[in-house]
This record gives sequence, structure tokens and C-alpha cells, in this order.
Amino acid sequence: MAFAHVILIAASLALLALDPYHLFTKFDGAARDLAANVWSVSYPRTNRPKVAVVTVGEDYLRNWDAAWPLPLRDHADLIEQMALARPKGIMIDFLFVDARHGPADIAAFTRRLAAVADATPVYLAVASGPDGEVVILPELRNLANTHPNIELVSVGAPREMAENGGYSVRGVVSPTVDRAAMTLLRRFYPDVARSVAERNISLIDIYWSAPPGDCTTKDADGLSVCSRISGGRLGRAVKLAFGFAPISAPGLGLPERYRLEGRPIASVSAADLPGQAPDRFAQLADAVVFYGGAFAFNAGDQEATPVYGMLPSVYAHAMALDNLVTLRGAAWRAEPPFGLEPKAYRMLEAFTLLLFSFLLASGLAWLNVVVRGEPVDSGRLAVADITANRIPMAGAIVLVALIEWFGLHISPGYWVGAWSATAAVGVGVGFMSRRLGRKTEGRATG
Repeated sequence: MAFAHVILIAASLALLALDPYHLFTKFDGAARDLAANVWSVSYPRTNRPKVAVVTVGEDYLRNWDAAWPLPLRDHADLIEQMALARPKGIMIDFLFVDARHGPADIAAFTRRLAAVADATPVYLAVASGPDGEVVILPELRNLANTHPNIELVSVGAPREMAENGGYSVRGVVSPTVDRAAMTLLRRFYPDVARSVAERNISLIDIYWSAPPGDCTTKDADGLSVCSRISGGRLGRAVKLAFGFAPISAPGLGLPERYRLEGRPIASVSAADLPGQAPDRFAQLADAVVFYGGAFAFNAGDQEATPVYGMLPSVYAHAMALDNLVTLRGAAWRAEPPFGLEPKAYRMLEAFTLLLFSFLLASGLAWLNVVVRGEPVDSGRLAVADITANRIPMAGAIVLVALIEWFGLHISPGYWVGAWSATAAVGVGVGFMSRRLGRKTEGRATG
């Protein structure tokens, strides 16, 4: 058995190190998407922070005869309207870097923003320049430096999530400018922020929720605000996981993936805000409000999600904050532990998995031979039987999964690659050993 597992470990580590065509990396990505789809249906609906999103999209441009980029006075009008609803704070997910607005417009916007911040904390998005400097209009940077209720926060979710596979909760612009979710967490949920800091988390996987509200409630178009997917919670989870869907056209085309309808966070269109009474938008009252763009033409400001398809990136910031608070800091890590690179961690995981499998298989053999008194059968201990013994391998997978989930909170994006590599090697070694066993048996019989 030891020799068989040495073969399995060596072959699995070699396969993961080579990772042909990034095959196991793709398996991990598929596992992350599947898990996100399944668990979105059972995302906690209690003990969640009150978070809302206000989006500016084509409907605002059309309804109010506006053009993009919006004049600063339009931004000021909308921010003031949000502030009337008395939110906890307003996170502005627009980058104000264009000096073409003119000095008078910038000065007026700065004054109005300062007036809002006198009663409501305001957070301004900034980007990183080529030399790592904070990029924002100088007037707004000076305002943030002098006003106690205005703070600069780092953004860039779509690019960062695509490159790193997770949402960063650490500052990347400067030591004092953190990601939006972490900045707001420190301000409004300091206990959770301390928990995240103690666990030394830098990247999290976003756990997307189903839309808020009752799934039987209909929207203005008569559609369910939760989803078009029927079958209850379990049925929706299965359909979202495996992409069951009707054929897009009779006899033609491929099935289209199911997606949840609606948005994961309570949402308000900026087109509906101007001139309305604040009490009409109860979802903004006492909420952390994220204000961002939702333009179809701006692909650089959208996030590809497994649950909803393309979403404006402002939802990534909102859901990251929701995750950290709802899960009390126990969010999924989107980075391997111990400072390892993803490939190195997959190899460590495969080694641990096969070590546990060997220990369990040895325990079963000892139970059969010593305790139950069964004779040692060389055939039972052949490489073919060891690799095909599903009980030890299944038990090892369960043990490793429990350690990663409950102990390390590792994203499923690092589990399946190692499992699939060991399974592929096990099947291959088992097949070859069976053929070798048959040839040996044939020669012995002859």
C-alpha cells in the first residue's frame, strides 16, 4: 500500500506541476462558479447589513436628457437627493479625474459635497497612477484631507478580480487608502473589521446572494423579483449549478445558462430620484449606499459573475461588504494559505489528500487482518485495488474539505484541481496495474 501511494503522490504532484493547458486551474474556476451558483440560493437572509445601490444608466440619460460624462451638478443633485433619505454613508464609485469640467463647476461640486458630508459620511473613489500616486481632482483630494467626514477609497474591482481571482480588502493605492468594502467595514462595523485583520485576509471570494425580498413578489413586468427559476430552493440550486435551461430555439442552438433575475442588493435607479420625496426610497434610509454607473457601453466597469452574468462593478463592492458583515469575517479566502502560490498549494493539497487516503486505507487493512482475522490477500493490496478503493479516498476528500472550509476558509477555487489530478492519476495507475496483473496472471497460469 505504501508503494502504491508513493506512486500516486509522485505522479499527482508531477501532473499538477505541469498542469497541461492550465487544465486543473480551469477545474478550480469551474468549481468556484458552481459553488457560487448553488450557495447563492441559501445565502443568509438574516443578520445582514442594510446595503443599497444607486445606479446611473442609460435610463437616466434618456429620461433627463443628459449625456455622458454627467455634469458635476447632476452628480451633486443625485448625492443630495440620496442624503435626504438619511443613509449611514454614501460610497461614490465614480472616478472624478477629468479637469475639463471647469474650475467653477469643480468648486461648486466641492462645496455641495462638503455640505452633504457635514451630516452624512462620504467616500470618494480613487485610482492608482503609474507611479502609485492617488489619482483624483486636486480640489477633491484637498477636501478629503480637510473634511473629517470625507475619505478616499481605492477601487478597480473588475480588473483586480479578473487578475487575482478575488476581491482585495487591502489598500493598493497607498497605505492609507483601502478598498471600499474594508474602509466602510472599519467605519460602520469595527468588530468585524478587527476579525478580518486578525485573520490576515487580503483577498476574498465574493459570495453572491439571491435578490432580496420574497421570491413570489412580482416586479413591474410581472416577473418574479427572485428568479424565473422554479422548483423551490433545492430545484433552483440544482438548475443554477448545472445550467439546465430550455433550448434557445426549437431544434437549434445550445441551451442557455439559467441566471437569477434582478440584483443581489436592494437597488434604486438614479433616473427615479430627482424630485421625489425621500420616504419613497426606504431602502436608502440608514443604509450604506453605493453610488455607481450601470452603462452597457462601459464594459470596463462591469463584473462577470457566475450567478447573474454581467453586473456593474459597484455591486462587487456592495456584496463584498455584505459578505464580510453577514459572515462575520468568515468569508472565503481567494488566496492560498501559508503564503503559497496556487500551484504550490494544489500540490500540498494533493499530498495531504493522498496521505490521509493512505492512513485510512492502512486502518481498513489493519481492521480486516488484525481485528477481523481475515487472511492477507495480495490481490486486495495490489495497486489496482488501492487506487480503486473509494472508501479511503472519499474519506480523505471529506477530511481535507472540512479542514479547508471550517479551518482555513479556503475558496472552492483551490479544491477541485488537486482532487481531479489525484483521481486522474488513480484511474490511470489502476488501469495500467490491472493490465499488468492480467499479463502476470496469464504467464503464471501458462
